[in-house]
Amino acid sequence: IPNSVNVYIEDNATNTFTLLNSNDYQISLSTDLNSTGRFYLHFTENSLNSLEYELEELQIYANPVLQTIHINGLLTEKTNFELFDIQGRRLKHIYLNTHITSRNIDVSTLAIGVYIVKITNSIGKKTKKVIIK
Repeated sequence: IPNSVNVYIEDNATNTFTLLNSNDYQISLSTDLNSTGRFYLHFTENSLNSLEYELEELQIYANPVLQTIHINGLLTEKTNFELFDIQGRRLKHIYLNTHITSRNIDVSTLAIGVYIVKITNSIGKKTKKVIIK
């Protein structure tokens, strides 16, 4: 890795970013880790602003088993969730709680089809197409 590249480790459990080029990262775990999603590595030639990556890193997908739209990722500020049908009609609007990494939005009353999810806050917006089966 060239010296111009900054390497950060993101810890979702503690909501921290640590620059590994100039700092050591040590952790003592009280329980075993047996799943994914706690730690991420970020490589950038610029300094990392975690807010810039907040919506970009958000995962949005439909879960047909639970009949929900699942949103995975940490939000650090008040964020709007909107769900639209393919004709542009808003079907749901809720505020997402901050500092929660996983959310499920009930869509069991909706018909099978294609829908648009729009997530917005003061940082930006993210739009994603989901298929409800």
